Amino acid sequence: MKKIYAMLLVLISFSAFAQETHVNFERYLIAGDESPMIIKDYLNPAMVGMMNNISSGWYSTADTHKRFGFDITIGFVGSFVPNEDLTFDISKYNNITVDGGQKMMPTIFGTKDKSPSISSPIFQPNSPMRAPNGTGIDPVVAPTPILQAGLGIGWGTEVKFRFMPKVGAEGYEFGMWGVALQHDVAQYIPVFKRLPLSLSVLGGYTKSSATWTFNEKDNQWLGSNQHTDFEVQNYTFQLLASTNIPIINAYGGLGYNSSKSSYKMFGEYIIDDKNGNINTINDPASNDWKSSGFTGTLGVRLSIAFFKIFADYTWKEYNTASAGIAFSFR
Repeated sequence: MKKIYAMLLVLISFSAFAQETHVNFERYLIAGDESPMIIKDYLNPAMVGMMNNISSGWYSTADTHKRFGFDITIGFVGSFVPNEDLTFDISKYNNITVDGGQKMMPTIFGTKDKSPSISSPIFQPNSPMRAPNGTGIDPVVAPTPILQAGLGIGWGTEVKFRFMPKVGAEGYEFGMWGVALQHDVAQYIPVFKRLPLSLSVLGGYTKSSATWTFNEKDNQWLGSNQHTDFEVQNYTFQLLASTNIPIINAYGGLGYNSSKSSYKMFGEYIIDDKNGNINTINDPASNDWKSSGFTGTLGVRLSIAFFKIFADYTWKEYNTASAGIAFSFR
């Protein structure tokens, strides 16, 4: 099973694209005290995309399972990164110079074309150093796999779980877990008993974590234990509605999301300064993001016996698309 998870990650997660283009954002440590903010600018669309991704994919109907009814769902969520987040303005920083005076540099989802060389008045790399490329994903989507199960516990209530052990490949590991409750409120409104409609509320929490170990082959800095840990958390609260007819149904939701994410660079980095001194920097950078706001979702689900195929679109900070298949019983 772990091999299946790893294959999914390699095929669809942003880490696979980053491995392909040898993204090594530790190169921005050349900027000294300004490096945490430069790295934050570079990673921004991946972190914001992940915050939006993990809040999605919780439902494909407002109907809840009967007691001991269940479903197992495999889905994929992708956030659409706006064009303005494919680059960032590096000219606002004083401790880094770009060859040719280029002002706009690629973020992690920007162009994968070879980036210009960078230098600093503070530190001297072991050899001429280029800025990190982007991953060049087209169309620009920050994708995440969603694996979850739902179980009816009675009283019109369903508990949902999502879980992925921390697995990965080639220096990147990703894991996720979450829990949600969905409760049928149509049962309290008599008119809904005569209509092919379902109405429910959902509250959920998801946490994902990842570790990036820097590629020794392309790393400019000597040292040890060089890696970055990422963490993303989300709370979501939704009012759901769906039709309840055979074969094809529409569903949607209105709600509110609150998310936060962070990265922390760990390890020892040995960097020479322009005066010929050797500097040892430990745990050099960290930063965090917060995001909150209202969301709206519209989707459609096709039922073929116990199998459900669904797709939806959600409007929020980064708009997202979800799709998947579920085995659902009762």
